[in-house]
Amino acid sequence: MLNAVDTVTARILVTYMVGFFLALGPFDHVVVSALHLLFGIWLDGAAGYAALGTNVVLSTVGNLVGGVLLITSTHTAQVKSSRSGA
Repeated sequence: MLNAVDTVTARILVTYMVGFFLALGPFDHVVVSALHLLFGIWLDGAAGYAALGTNVVLSTVGNLVGGVLLITSTHTAQVKSSRSGA
């Protein structure tokens, strides 16, 4: 992402935004989160299957949004940047 921006100010903003998103909290993949809850259910934790279902749905939506917005948009910016510089 830093290669796609030209000014120092833009690089600082990109670095800040990425750091901000990383600091928001633990962003586990849907499979990892589901396995954590499943083992908690099996080991008599406080979670139940309803919590597992809710977590799978929310994690899947979060993974899709994050994948489309963060990954696809950064790859698109990199491709556009490399094409304009060629």
